[in-house]
Amino acid sequence: MKYFMCLLLIVFLYIAGSEAAIAAADTQLGSDIYYPLTPRTMTFECHQKGTVGSNTRQIAILNPRIQDGVKVIPSVISGDNIKYTTTRFLQHTSDGIFLIALQAGGIISRFNVKIPILNAQINKGKYFDSDVTLTSADGNSTFKSHYTYSVEDTNGVAKTPYGQFSNCLKIKCITQTGDKVNEVTYWLAPQVGAVKNIEVSKSSHANDITET
Repeated sequence: MKYFMCLLLIVFLYIAGSEAAIAAADTQLGSDIYYPLTPRTMTFECHQKGTVGSNTRQIAILNPRIQDGVKVIPSVISGDNIKYTTTRFLQHTSDGIFLIALQAGGIISRFNVKIPILNAQINKGKYFDSDVTLTSADGNSTFKSHYTYSVEDTNGVAKTPYGQFSNCLKIKCITQTGDKVNEVTYWLAPQVGAVKNIEVSKSSHANDITET
C-alpha cells in the first residue's frame, strides 16, 4: 500500500476577492470560495510514507479556453513522480465545478458524465457515487471506473510545515478501476484551494500491492 502526502509549499496567485467576499457568502460558502479558478501555480512538497526525502508536484490553473465547444479551465499537473504531465479540463457552472476530460501524453480522453469536483451547494456527506467511462479521442482506449466523492468535514484544520489553514473543506475521493483502488483525501482552504493532500493506492489482492 502506498501512503503519499502533499503539502502546500509555495503559492503564487491572484485572489479575486477578500475577507469581505467570504463574509458576504454567509455560512453557506460555495465552490468558488474553496476552489478558486483564477490563473495561478501551486507547488507542493510530497512525502511517501516509509521513505526518506521528498519530491515536488505542481498544479497550474490556466486561462479559460474552448474545448469541444465548451468553455473549460485547464488544470495542469506535473511533478517528479508523475510520468506524464496531465491536464484536467474543468467546467465551471452555476451547479459547481466539474471534471469533463483529461489529457495525458498528448491524448485527450473524455468522460461519459460530468464528475463534480465540488458542488456549488456544499453539504456534508456523499455527493457523487457512479460508474464512469473514460474514452480516448482516437477510440483506442476505454477505462471504466467507479468514482465516489464525499465531504468529510466543512470546518476542518489542515496543519502543514508551512502554516495552519482553518475553515477547510475535507474532501474524499475514491476511484476503483478493476482491483485497483485509489483513495485521495484533500483539504481546501477558503480563497486558496488545495493545501494538503493524502493519497493511498492499493490492490484488492493482499499479495499484489502496488505503489504509484
